[in-house]
Amino acid sequence: MTTNMFIDTHCHLDASEFEGAQSSVVIKAQAAGVGRIVVPSVSRTNLENVRELRKKYPNCAPAYGFHPMYVGDALPADLDVLREYLTQHQPIAVGEIGLDFFIQHYDQARQEHFLSNN
Repeated sequence: MTTNMFIDTHCHLDASEFEGAQSSVVIKAQAAGVGRIVVPSVSRTNLENVRELRKKYPNCAPAYGFHPMYVGDALPADLDVLREYLTQHQPIAVGEIGLDFFIQHYDQARQEHFLSNN
């Protein structure tokens, strides 16, 4: 009998909502057939948290990036840090990253800058 293995492609396991429950979430996901969990960063402030989750839970895989909603607080030097994580810390994907114009007051030019310079 073949068992399906699912991949959760987007789980913010480092978010405060999961604090103290991360192990339980990972165990329940595995029991439900989720063999891999992709954990995206959203800003420079959580790159290391995402990296640490990979160390603690081998089935968690990092995706490093800056979400468009957070680039308003990003510094130009943050792009250098992101490049370091992308080249030295073995992500499975690049993300959270992109353009988001759903909310009108987000700075389009700033989003485009951080997207095109990573």
